[in-house]
Amino acid sequence: MSTPALILAAGKGSRMGTPKALLNSGNQPWWQTQLSRLRDALIDSIWVLSPEVHAIIGAGSLAPANIVLSDSARPMFASICAGIDSLRVDPPRGIYILPIDVPASRHHALWLSLQHSSVPAAPTFQGKRGHPIYLPWSWITSTLDPVLARAGDLDLLRLDELLKPCALEIPVNDPVIACNLNTPEDFGRFLESPASDPHA
Repeated sequence: MSTPALILAAGKGSRMGTPKALLNSGNQPWWQTQLSRLRDALIDSIWVLSPEVHAIIGAGSLAPANIVLSDSARPMFASICAGIDSLRVDPPRGIYILPIDVPASRHHALWLSLQHSSVPAAPTFQGKRGHPIYLPWSWITSTLDPVLARAGDLDLLRLDELLKPCALEIPVNDPVIACNLNTPEDFGRFLESPASDPHA
């Protein structure tokens, strides 16, 4: 995989009442919708799942090809680390970070625009920062790895705080990058919006 997206889907989904990957997005579960959106954008993906979610979606013929397990009781940063660790033997040029509750942009050019940066990059829409976040592998080894080595408790680290002093913001023309589907109401509004239409 040249530049894979780490799809962070190991959370319990407490505010949703169910893990977000398993939400019903019409005629299929949300993880299948996300996988379809990523394929439309020509983006390979690595799915970071809890064992509980993996037990439901990991055995089917439609399941993502690349799955990494992470503990649902730990913060999102633990899932990021699990995904990165899975790539260390044969690291890519960089990776994207995409939480499961942010709809994947279908626009390949948007994803590619982030790769032109030699530092971490985040898309913005009308001034609001969103996802995917692009992390060059050179930044992971030169900046993130030393932080991990010094940290006493990895669960106290947050990627957004580490990126504050260095992330490049790139304006894009796709509102879904700034969507955050935290609640059933958020999810319902997104499904009713034009942005959810696969033919839009």
